[in-house]
Amino acid sequence: MSTFLNFTRSDVDNPILPTRGSNFSITFKVGYGTRGFYKTNFSYSKFIPDRLFYTDWVLSFKGRYGIVEKMNNKIPLDEYFFVGGDFSIRGFDYGMAGPYDKNLDPIGSKQQIVFNFQASHPIAERFLWGYIFTDMGKGYNSGSPFKDMFYSVGVGLKIVTPMAPIDIYYGKVLNPPSGVGGSRIGFVLGTFF
Repeated sequence: MSTFLNFTRSDVDNPILPTRGSNFSITFKVGYGTRGFYKTNFSYSKFIPDRLFYTDWVLSFKGRYGIVEKMNNKIPLDEYFFVGGDFSIRGFDYGMAGPYDKNLDPIGSKQQIVFNFQASHPIAERFLWGYIFTDMGKGYNSGSPFKDMFYSVGVGLKIVTPMAPIDIYYGKVLNPPSGVGGSRIGFVLGTFF
């Protein structure tokens, strides 16, 4: 059993395809009984249209930090952070920008820090957008959050459908760990930012 408290503030112009404004959220979560833990997540996104040259480019930034700690014997597996993949550091497989075992299976981390930067431009009105991106961050258990971060770059297309946006992208990790894949093609249903 767990309870959580979430505070969110948003002034984006469009929740599906934002071109200006910002999002900020803080979430506190506490687990009880055999699932005793406490978890905190911070997230901030900013969308900036080009007002210098008055092009249709939109610059997007997202930063996230999270931490989870046990109150009893151990942290439940589903409360760890699995950094890497379609919604964090693109170019990695799921969870591989954090700790993993000898079989190269992600085991999750107690902390995460992730930064995403993206520049988007419409190709066909508001139906099809192209973008370039760079992501950085890691999942970790101790030490400095800014040391030994992973970095990726890539390109993608966003298709806006009546049901949900669809992202197709190629991401390449610039400094993958030994034995871990360094690039991938991703397919995402929903919004990244």
